[in-house]
Order: sequence, then structure tokens, then C-alpha cells
Amino acid sequence: MASKLASRLQPFSHPARIAVIFVLLVVAFLPQFEARADTHCVSKTNPACSSTIQQAIDLASAGDTVSVSAAVYHERITITKDLTLRGSRTSQLPALTTTINGDGLGTVVTLQSGAHLVNLDTLRITNGGIGSGGGIHSFSTQHLNLDNLILAGNIAGYGGGIYSASGSLVIVDTWIGDNTAIEDGGGIWAAGALSLTRVTVTGNQTNNTFGGGIYQERGTFQAQDSSITNNAAHNEGGGLYFKQVTATLERVTIDGNQSVTAVGGGIMNQDSQISLTNVTLSGNSVNWYEGGAAIYTIASPDHTASVMLSAVTVANNSAPAGSGGGLVAYGYTTAQHPAAYTVSSSIFCGQPGWEL
Repeated sequence: MASKLASRLQPFSHPARIAVIFVLLVVAFLPQFEARADTHCVSKTNPACSSTIQQAIDLASAGDTVSVSAAVYHERITITKDLTLRGSRTSQLPALTTTINGDGLGTVVTLQSGAHLVNLDTLRITNGGIGSGGGIHSFSTQHLNLDNLILAGNIAGYGGGIYSASGSLVIVDTWIGDNTAIEDGGGIWAAGALSLTRVTVTGNQTNNTFGGGIYQERGTFQAQDSSITNNAAHNEGGGLYFKQVTATLERVTIDGNQSVTAVGGGIMNQDSQISLTNVTLSGNSVNWYEGGAAIYTIASPDHTASVMLSAVTVANNSAPAGSGGGLVAYGYTTAQHPAAYTVSSSIFCGQPGWEL
């Protein structure tokens, strides 16, 4: 290495060689700094901050944080980069959470190409409408994390509260309520990986088809310490609709959900593998003769569907007389035994039972 350096310095005069060596030594020992993430503020009263959320997002670089004061912002925002968008709450009663109000003009928060890792924290997202994802629409975000959010009063064709087309959607300490989908997924429409921890999904509905609370197709679903209550699907899956999903639920309450014209009041399972542990399914209902007020499981041709219940309570679910108010399984090709339940240490009471 030293001989190569000496040969390259030969064309220079002696003083010039000394100068070049000095510069190389200085550069070699300069501290190595990494790019530092910045925080951009948004406020309606502080002139040093951006006055709109979108303005701060546009000023931010990838990896930055946009910190928004507690107020109501009437705007619809688009995120095209890795970003943390963090709201705040006032200390007054009733407390005001940073609110983004879409005024019914379209999706409130849209995530587009380039937004690979996005964190949304301490926000109320409301009054979104039209298209897919009234509150939040994620086109191709690889990792979308929602923490401490309220998604309420949004409407869309698919995914009244949230529409997540791919990637990982992780939701923690969040309330998703009173949203409407014209078609599927009153509260959430997801494909990919969906995880809920301490999440409440309540009072959502679909006007025409499936998944009053949650609709998911493909991928994986995990829920812990959460509740899915009082949602309604016009067709199947009042609480949850799974299509070709591997799902695990632990310490979850599924209560008071309804399939208005079809089956699967609590859970509609199509071609999915579901595991329930310490779950309560109660007060769910259907109005269709095939029943399945708590869970309806169906396996399409060339598919299988299964449900494993451990320490599960299935109580007081209602269906028309003569049908299965608790659990129903149906397979198009019965010779293959494609739809199955496995039950251990569980309680069934107050409804018609199995129809397999």
C-alpha cells in the first residue's frame, strides 16, 4: 500500500507531496457522521411550523418525523416516502387528538410508492370517503404501523376504515369504529400480513357483501387482547371474513356481530386455517337457514379449511330454528373431508350446536 502511494505521488513536487499526504490524513481521521433524521412541526398557532400536514410531509426527507399539534386539520394527505407522522393530545377534557378530517372528499391518508416504512401515531382519522380505504389506503407499503389511532366515520367501496393491498399492517392500541364499506371490509380490508394488539373493531358495516368488521384474503392474521364487536355484514362474515388466510387469535372477544342475509355471524372461514385460544364467541347472529352464527367454515374445491378451538367459549349465538347456531362446516367435496373443527377444553351453551 505504501509503495503504491509513493509511486502515485512521484509527479508532485516535495511540498505538494507533503500537502497531499496531510489532506489524506485529515480525511481519514474525520468523524464519520450518519444522516440524522429531522423532526418537522405542524401547528395552527406557531408561525415557526408548517400550517398544514401535507406541507410538512413535502419538506421532510425519508426517515424524518412530522410532529403535529392537537387540532382539527381539514385536509387529505399523501405520503410517498418513509416517514413517522405523530400527532398529540391536549390535556383538557374532553381531550382533543390531532384530527385529520377528509370532509368526505376522498381517502384521508394515502400511502403510495416509495413509502416502504410508515408509522402513524396518535391520530384521529375521520370523514374519508370514495374509492378504497376511506380512512387509510396503502398501495404497496411494505411495513405500515398504526399506534394509538382512532379511525371513525369513514366510508369507501372497499375497506371503510383501512385498505391495505399488500405488505405488513401492524395495529396497536387502536379504535376502529363506525366505518362503512359498500362492498367488503367495513373496518379493515387487508391482503398480506395483518396483526392486531389491543385493538377494538366495533360498529362497522358492509352495505352489500363481506366482512363487517374485517375482511382479509391471503396472508396471515394475528390478534391478541382485542375485541371485534357489534359489526354487521350484509352478506357473510359479520365480525371477520377470512379467505385463504392462516389466522391465530388469542384472548379475543367476538361478540354481537351479525350476518344480515347469509352465514358466519362471528367468523366466516373460506379455505382458511384458523386457531382460536382463550376466545369468546357470543351473541353473534345470522338470519340464513344454513346458520353458523358463531363460525361458518367452507372449503372450496381443491382447498381445505379448518378451525382449532382451545379454551374457547361459544355462547348464546342465534340462528334460524333447525340450523347451526354455533359452528357449521361445509365442503363441496365431502369425500376429501376438507372442512374440519378440532375442539379442546371449550364451552358451548345457549345456542343450537354443530352442523357438519
